[in-house]
Amino acid sequence: MAKIKSAFLILFLFGISVTAYCQSVDSVVFKNALVLKLGRSGDNKVISPDAVVSSIVTGKWKAPEENEEVKSNDKLIGTWKSLASDDNGWFRNDSLVNAYLYFQYKSDKDQIVLLEAMGNTVAYVNGLTHSGNLYRYQDSFSPWEPRFDYSLIPVKLHKGVNEFVVDCRRGYLKVKLQTNRTGLIFDVMDLTAPDILLNQPSDTHGAVAVINATENNYSNLQIKTWIEGAEPVYRNVNTVYSLSIFKTAFDIKIPAQQNTGKIKLNIQLVTKENDKEEVLSTSSIDLNVLTANDTHKETFISKIDGSVQYYAVNPPENLKEKPALFLSLHGAGVEA
Repeated sequence: MAKIKSAFLILFLFGISVTAYCQSVDSVVFKNALVLKLGRSGDNKVISPDAVVSSIVTGKWKAPEENEEVKSNDKLIGTWKSLASDDNGWFRNDSLVNAYLYFQYKSDKDQIVLLEAMGNTVAYVNGLTHSGNLYRYQDSFSPWEPRFDYSLIPVKLHKGVNEFVVDCRRGYLKVKLQTNRTGLIFDVMDLTAPDILLNQPSDTHGAVAVINATENNYSNLQIKTWIEGAEPVYRNVNTVYSLSIFKTAFDIKIPAQQNTGKIKLNIQLVTKENDKEEVLSTSSIDLNVLTANDTHKETFISKIDGSVQYYAVNPPENLKEKPALFLSLHGAGVEA
């Protein structure tokens, strides 16, 4: 467990003193922000004007100040107001529905960090666009809940003041930086994996996200997987570009298992040259071993884009009669 510190980072924003708590040796959670509440989104137009985004992409952006008014076509669209989070770093307020939040972080060096934003659709870091995580609205999840704690975006910070402009559409937001994770990283929270059926050998596929928290491109990689007592299998990995996230397929070959429960699948990202392996990242995942009568997940390689996809099978209780087939489709926030 990371050693907890009680130190504070004092950031000087907008001409006033704003504090972001350094909650541990490896993370920072923003606690204060300026908020710009916008009008209703869309305005019944296919493309709606956005004064904040327009200023960023045209290079006209400048750091806002508290009570500063924002206009578009000489029309007042909002005013920047200060707002503090709760003790856990969550901003929750009616003013956050269709709004932008502005933060600053003063770094003592050039560094790569992982941006973990929750409740947003987009984040601009020093003017560069990064994807958001709209569906995450809490820190922890119950076992039955779909998880959305897998959005970790590698971003480069420069020495000095760094600017964050984060949108908020649903009235809640939290922004966190993980400051001690670099290199190639398996994000096992962003995992697609099958269940293993009892007494049946498995020859199937999974997929896991690889975060490249470096400024280097990596080619000629392989992903190696095995369980204890079995031979490892390898699968080639496409180029993983700098400061990016790539979800890569991996192979699963497991001999028949005699007991239900969980088995550990070891996973490594390696390079091989002259039969010599160099391990660049390592992790493990738990796979469920279930009976054929249990509801279970199966994976397949999509013929459309080559990605690993999955579906769930809910077997009928009575196979003596001809069962009906129900096809259930779903959107985000639902696990099959």
